[in-house]
Amino acid sequence: MVALGVLAAWGAGAWAHLREAEDDVLDAWNLVESNCIRRVDLIPSLIACVRDYPQLDSISSEKLLKARETAANFVPEDLSQDNLDAFREIQQDLDEEIDSFRSQLSSCEELMENEGFKNLDGMLSDCHEKIVNACEVYDMAADRYEETAESFPANLLIRLFDREPKGQY
Repeated sequence: MVALGVLAAWGAGAWAHLREAEDDVLDAWNLVESNCIRRVDLIPSLIACVRDYPQLDSISSEKLLKARETAANFVPEDLSQDNLDAFREIQQDLDEEIDSFRSQLSSCEELMENEGFKNLDGMLSDCHEKIVNACEVYDMAADRYEETAESFPANLLIRLFDREPKGQY
């Protein structure tokens, strides 16, 4: 009877440790998502800046808007590797379109000197940096979760409760 109690306590402790590791993964993922959403929300302001400069009328924002829409509408159902790969690819496509759009704007010195544009450009750069950092934090949390999930008795509990592994960003 005592042995059963010790085993139950051990299992409960392992389960609590596993849940804590999973919560860390979810917190880190929320940080990735919130920064990606912030970046998506800045794009209309970037496009609006361009409208004030007639010399930039030839620059199309169509690809950027399409990439923005795709990024805004894709929310992974879970943190499986396949979903994270799709999310990462969509975010990389958006990065490329933002970079392409920004490089086309560099020919307009007047825009480059505009304080509002400089602030917006800085916010976009800041978002990108925060996304990169948040992805690193997420990957570390996912690694800790996997290490915890592979240890005994957590590995038995994982199988018993059908928990999914967490993918890497």
